[in-house]
Amino acid sequence: MLMDAGISPSDAAGEGLMSQSKDDLDLAGGSSQLAIRITAVVLSLLIGAQIACAAVAFFKIVGFTNSFWTLPLPTEFTALSWHYSPQVGVALFVSSLIAGRILKMLENGRPHGPADLIHFAQYDKPADLRSGFLSSFLALNNLSGGASVGMFGPLVHFGGCLSAWLQRNSTRLPRDVVLGSGAGAAIAAVFSAPIGATVFAHEAIIRRFGAFGPGPVLAFTFASYWVSTQLLGDHRLFKEIDAP
Repeated sequence: MLMDAGISPSDAAGEGLMSQSKDDLDLAGGSSQLAIRITAVVLSLLIGAQIACAAVAFFKIVGFTNSFWTLPLPTEFTALSWHYSPQVGVALFVSSLIAGRILKMLENGRPHGPADLIHFAQYDKPADLRSGFLSSFLALNNLSGGASVGMFGPLVHFGGCLSAWLQRNSTRLPRDVVLGSGAGAAIAAVFSAPIGATVFAHEAIIRRFGAFGPGPVLAFTFASYWVSTQLLGDHRLFKEIDAP
């Protein structure tokens, strides 16, 4: 029948071998892609756990230093006191001296924050780790000394910079995913909100779904959340209560 169709047995065998080789290449390519994805997820889990430890340390240091000068908040108007507190004065004075020294070490005296992280992610630029870590230490100092600084922004920036530093020699994940995942991991660790941290990372920093999808970010945030619960227990800042 092959001869009647004008096809020699050798040609048919050659086509069969080519088809088999193509199938083997497709299978090898699929296995390679699967291995890359698994490696990326495992790497995300490990780095997310490390970021959790750093974020928890950041949180505990602020709480420890605040315990030396924090005053009880009055719950009634008659309990208000207008007396000067030397503890608060000393804390603000010392932290301001340290902050001034750190600002001199920063380029143009400008601390970095989440906006810089978004800029690096969107324009695919390497993060300025020196300025990033100095800015994180500045925020830690200010929070410890009683300055009017929030914790959410510094944690976002610190987590992104730490993630970039931990993966500085790896090319498994795109730069924007690295920065966004680190930011989400820090938020998940301190605020106990892994899903919210994942949504934040995608909407605010990454702003896209790439080839890996949300997998690496989810691995970062849930690994970070799990480690933080092992270290701190149930430390949700906003807990559900029954309505009266």
